[in-house]
Amino acid sequence: MKLLKVLTAIALGLSVAHAQQDPLTRSIDGDLAQAWEDYFSLCTRVLRYKGQGKDDVALKQLQHTTSDYRVRQRYKIAASRPKDEFWTQFATAIAPPPDPVDCQIDLANMLELHLAERPKGLGDAANDSDTSSFLALSDLLASIPEDGFGGYYGPGRDDVAEVYRTCFADPVNLFSMVKRILGQAPQ
Repeated sequence: MKLLKVLTAIALGLSVAHAQQDPLTRSIDGDLAQAWEDYFSLCTRVLRYKGQGKDDVALKQLQHTTSDYRVRQRYKIAASRPKDEFWTQFATAIAPPPDPVDCQIDLANMLELHLAERPKGLGDAANDSDTSSFLALSDLLASIPEDGFGGYYGPGRDDVAEVYRTCFADPVNLFSMVKRILGQAPQ
């Protein structure tokens, strides 16, 4: 199990290093992050379509949010790279956060709040994570209340979504933690 985690981390590191060298990747990250900010519900639906294996529908929906040409070009470049690279880039595109997200502590805190207010969304994500991590991420995002968790003083929807989307860079860890919070996996 440790070897698998090490290999996954190495692969992710190589993928990130390669993406940093691609100028189109860097330039479209801003477009995708802006799409999430302006069209949260539509972007969540795009992930659902991707998770259902409807890449063409997902791409067509995404084109309503950003430059058609740049999205198509980036999608074509990504098609020759590791599976789902473009969709992972889309799912994790965020503006640089003021404080880095801790995918252990911050994620656990958000999931606990999620469990307290919207347990069905967590359950759906846990179930769908065995089929498609993109579908499971869309379950998480779609079940965040528009005003976030905990009322006025709690984290807003965009803050919660930022943690989930940032931690989606390692979907195995993300959905293992979802299952642990639900009591479906060992602590």
